Amino acid sequence: MGMSKFATFADYPKESLPSAEAALLTAWRSLERYHDDLALVGGLAVHYLTRPAAGLLGAVTMDVDFGVALGASGGQYGTIKSDLAGLLGPRSGRANPRSGVSPRQR
Repeated sequence: MGMSKFATFADYPKESLPSAEAALLTAWRSLERYHDDLALVGGLAVHYLTRPAAGLLGAVTMDVDFGVALGASGGQYGTIKSDLAGLLGPRSGRANPRSGVSPRQR
């Protein structure tokens, strides 16, 4: 089931944008190995790239949307699912596939 879109700006919960920003920071850190293959899209991208004009409402969102380059899906970095689950995070002690160097060796 997908996220719901509300009919008007006023229908969005007041904490929706700060909550989406917190989720972005959490997900971004978990996906460190994929930064070159990710782009922020959707409502948060609009929020960061625009300024509301006088008298108009700003961007609103309740989720984080990433565009993923095809290179990330080739399996050479493990899986995004495992990184988000914390199975192969930067503190795991495993070698970084890009550098071949363990985080403890840096």
